Amino acid sequence: MAMKVIHLTTWKEICGIANYSNNLIKSIENYGIICDVYPINRKELQYFSLQEIKQHFSEFCELASNYDVVHIQHEHGFFHGSYSFDKSLDIFYEILVKLKRKKIKTVVTFHTDPIFIQPIYKALINTSGGLIKNVYNSVQTFKWKNKIAQFFREKNSGFTAVVHTKKSRLALINSGFEAESIQVINHGITERFIDEDSKLDKSECQSKLGLDKNVRLLSIFGFISSYKGYEVAINSLQYLPNNYYLAIIGGTHPNATQDKTLDEVLQLITQLKLTDRVRITGFVELDVLDLFHCATDICLAPYLSSTLSASGALTWSLNSGKPIIASKIPAFSELNQEADCMLMITPECPIELAWQVLNLEKDENLQKRLVNNALKYAYENSWGKIGLNHVKLYTNS
Repeated sequence: MAMKVIHLTTWKEICGIANYSNNLIKSIENYGIICDVYPINRKELQYFSLQEIKQHFSEFCELASNYDVVHIQHEHGFFHGSYSFDKSLDIFYEILVKLKRKKIKTVVTFHTDPIFIQPIYKALINTSGGLIKNVYNSVQTFKWKNKIAQFFREKNSGFTAVVHTKKSRLALINSGFEAESIQVINHGITERFIDEDSKLDKSECQSKLGLDKNVRLLSIFGFISSYKGYEVAINSLQYLPNNYYLAIIGGTHPNATQDKTLDEVLQLITQLKLTDRVRITGFVELDVLDLFHCATDICLAPYLSSTLSASGALTWSLNSGKPIIASKIPAFSELNQEADCMLMITPECPIELAWQVLNLEKDENLQKRLVNNALKYAYENSWGKIGLNHVKLYTNS
């Protein structure tokens, strides 16, 4: 009889984790696993009372009894609706308690590190972030270590944590998880099958996008978020010839109601008088993304220092067939140590970025090496292979 897995995740919405789950489930089903989804609808949860939110997830736990494996996609903002963050930890804890009672094998993919982890003594001596904030973080740390981590400490507990990087694995260990309970599985990458007959022509793509043929295009893909370093890329244009343009391919996340990044980016573009050299597309379909990547000369990922565990947006650059310049944040540095597929820069250094752009443009051998290594990494971490790794995890008793 085929194994049945139920997935708790965002679903069929504009969301990086929803897209991740869709690709993962498709790849798992190719190995004969039956998958069903219990969707986390964040728009609906925003209007649920705390009791209704708890009931929503309690119903999921009841339904889970009919399955061999539960797979939860975890992000700190998924569980508390319009209530404060600390309720997210409480509700997630209640979910884990119910699943443990039912003795259901449970896999949790942690997409975000527990960034609030901070001992209470540090809160009292480090006031740079504000004493109240530091004490609040310490309270959440106490909850995490004494509630959440306990499920990933007991031998043969039936709970397994999945992370995308060794850095995230270490973060979970430092937050109270046992090393044996954690599996590192890389973020899956969608393969782009492009044969020579259907290969897009760069000049034709430039024309369709309204770009002059002498334009050198730099591009950043993904939801507009403060940590992605748009200001660095925009400022770097001041140190590049006037035929260098920047495409910001994406829009604000529909659930990011308080994020002012787009307004700040537009303000900087106006202030530097770069409106003719920067294009912000908003959300685009994949065929339009292909046009932009065809017209692109270099993909950028100038992310700021962050606790990012992995980037789904970066995977689209890795399989774009174009060289990448990325900042030396821990997640990207770890990936590059493994694959040697990106040219790295110091975070928040626009002049260095411009300098590396010009260096890379002059070095065709380096461009080819980076692209070939990126495509090799993309193949080795295609969704088919990542799906198989999850099947092995599900079936390993």
